[in-house]
Amino acid sequence: DPTSRLARHGLLCVEDEDRPFLTRALRVPDRVTAHLLGHDEPAPELAPYLLPAHPYPVPLAMQAGRALRSGARLLHLREHAPDTGASVAAAALAEVGLGAVVLDLTRVPEHPEPLALLRSACREALFGDAGLVAGPVEVLARTTPESLRALTTADVPVILTGHDSWD
Repeated sequence: DPTSRLARHGLLCVEDEDRPFLTRALRVPDRVTAHLLGHDEPAPELAPYLLPAHPYPVPLAMQAGRALRSGARLLHLREHAPDTGASVAAAALAEVGLGAVVLDLTRVPEHPEPLALLRSACREALFGDAGLVAGPVEVLARTTPESLRALTTADVPVILTGHDSWD
């Protein structure tokens, strides 16, 4: 149902989920209201986990851009040099006219609600006409695989980066 889809992406909060469907209270999160009023600053709880996007246009970025243009919603870029994946991913998103919300996954497992934090990052990407770049993916694969699974079904393009191969 549309309500649960909006709630899953952090655009709507459903209160009293144990009540019958038509009697549940709905609430719009403060960040959604702020966005609708023109405030483009990311959610305060998300800001410490964001990194600046520095696009680095190399042939791999163009190849990833072609994959995004053809409809791919989830990509994994394996880094051969430390900290290069986010720059290549940002360039790939720029190839298709999207910005990049870059999320540092090294600290996400420390967050009391990693899944909520990842949903907030996806919401910021949606608000900013951007894709989500997140890495290193192996951190989530080891610590909170359910959070990683949520990224694979996001409504924005997601480019995961990391040093290891990932399935």
